Amino acid sequence: MPNAQEMFGETSPKDLAAKNEAFETALKSAVAAPNLDPMFKQKVDAGLPQAFANKSLSADGVAALNNALAESTADIAKDISLTSPLNSSFAAFDLEAPAKYLVPVPTPLRNKLPRTKGVGTAHRIKRITGFTNAITGTSNIHPGITETTQNNFAVNGSANPLYLNRGPKISYTADDKIFAYSSFGLSDDVTFDAQYSGLGYQDLIATSARSLLYSTMLAEERMLLMGRGTAGNGFSGALAAPTITATARTAVTGETPISAGTKVWVKATSDAGSFGDSVVSSVASATPDGSTQVIDVVVSAAISGALGYKVFSGVGASEPADTAKFYQGRTATLKFTLQGVLATTGDVASNHAADTSAYSAGYDGILAYVLGAQSGYNNNINHILNKQSGRRVPDCFCCNVR
Repeated sequence: MPNAQEMFGETSPKDLAAKNEAFETALKSAVAAPNLDPMFKQKVDAGLPQAFANKSLSADGVAALNNALAESTADIAKDISLTSPLNSSFAAFDLEAPAKYLVPVPTPLRNKLPRTKGVGTAHRIKRITGFTNAITGTSNIHPGITETTQNNFAVNGSANPLYLNRGPKISYTADDKIFAYSSFGLSDDVTFDAQYSGLGYQDLIATSARSLLYSTMLAEERMLLMGRGTAGNGFSGALAAPTITATARTAVTGETPISAGTKVWVKATSDAGSFGDSVVSSVASATPDGSTQVIDVVVSAAISGALGYKVFSGVGASEPADTAKFYQGRTATLKFTLQGVLATTGDVASNHAADTSAYSAGYDGILAYVLGAQSGYNNNINHILNKQSGRRVPDCFCCNVR
């Protein structure tokens, strides 16, 4: 760069300093707010001789200044884009605060059922579980009489029964029932650093409390519907393993034959919904022809309280280990048809070697009672509910509870 004397031709140091300072200020301003006019350089080149004509700027000085300005304008003209000089850009994020809750929390049972304060370690009730003709532990009798019909009634245990002209006397069944209390709860934590880092965007302590409340409510909803307590605490206890058969047959319209032509080995487990399964059944097997047949897996008898049955199978000339019997699907009835290409990955039968259907810290939910032995019914979803009357369970959401 030329010195100030060459640029401005002044002899007074004061005047030179003032003009040089003004020049530097203008130059810095041009760099800070560059002129994006594509003809900028040409205009500068054309105007410099005239601009410095009266300042005694030598030809060498003008050339040196032109070179300096050319380098400066080259730097000024460099692009800043979404990918340059930083590939991830310097753009701001249009992030709306706080985070939106998109989690369904349906808890209709929990919201409707009242909560009453308990006393001690258990709740106790007395139950009338049946009476004549109710099909819940008592016999059926015919009520027909004639005017000469006499029945003897032992009144309050009296040894002298009354012989009365009246219909036969009904009977009752009843019992005491004790339900042990169980405690339940979930937990969460928020670190100080996490809470501090969320300031201005999300109150993570409030988020944690809200999420924990909803999570606990959802767990309680499932317990109210599908929970099973252990028999030792007065509840229904674990589900029994099902007994199954497997039979190969010709596929019908809409079915896909099994492509494996060797023996298929099958196990099943009683499904307790969200809270687990019984131990797996004993093995059953069938040999499809590999081109035209499917396999029907049939549960021989409904398991009391089961919400469905999960089926596992493996293929081999000899029985494969449970680690090679893979989950093939679930049924809410007593029949499941194996067809198409069988699964060879995923959940395996060995994961169901231990019962997970009943919990010592749990209690019986609504379905455990409705479908259990204590209900007095046959308890097979989507099948005959009452053996005597032949009524069937209507289609309902219970059939597909997971």
